[in-house]
Amino acid sequence: MSKQSDVMRLYNRSKQTVPLQVKPPGGDFFLHEQAVQLGPGKSVKLPKSYVNAAQVENLQRRRIIQVLFDSEVASAQ
Repeated sequence: MSKQSDVMRLYNRSKQTVPLQVKPPGGDFFLHEQAVQLGPGKSVKLPKSYVNAAQVENLQRRRIIQVLFDSEVASAQ
């Protein structure tokens, strides 16, 4: 799969809404960055190139979110 079409499904394991920062590749912070509100017990599918990888890694370590699906990892197997 190409980098452009890779997607991730993220699941909120916590009991609070989690804001996920997303922006298109090469997009400006002020013009293009948005927050996706992920409610408790909900999941969202996002283009992997839009996701802030450091934020996802941090939230995973804190057991707030879980990566249910990553097309890049799935295609490598």
